[in-house]
Amino acid sequence: PTWLLSQYGITAHYDGVILSRLFGAALLTICFVCIYMSREPDSATLTAVTKALCFGSGLALLVHLHQQLTTTIGPLGWFSVVLFAFFTAGYARFAFSKVPSVQAESHSS
Repeated sequence: PTWLLSQYGITAHYDGVILSRLFGAALLTICFVCIYMSREPDSATLTAVTKALCFGSGLALLVHLHQQLTTTIGPLGWFSVVLFAFFTAGYARFAFSKVPSVQAESHSS
């Protein structure tokens, strides 16, 4: 975490390193939830998880945007803003629109 945070112009202290590791563990948890949910057929649960991921990603987008506009994080900080904008848009597409799933298409043919 220390090297990565230094790329953003942030000096990491011991507490920051611990929080970075916890954040990484949380991201891996989200990754595994997405992997296991992708194998499930369309359901209300799948839609609820996708909406939750959309809202969480949207909040992260707002936090990164606020951080980028109000502090002295370097230009690399805009990468985080763009990344979370991409995630939020992707989750919103699947959470709030009627996009046919791959499983539904394979069952209809």
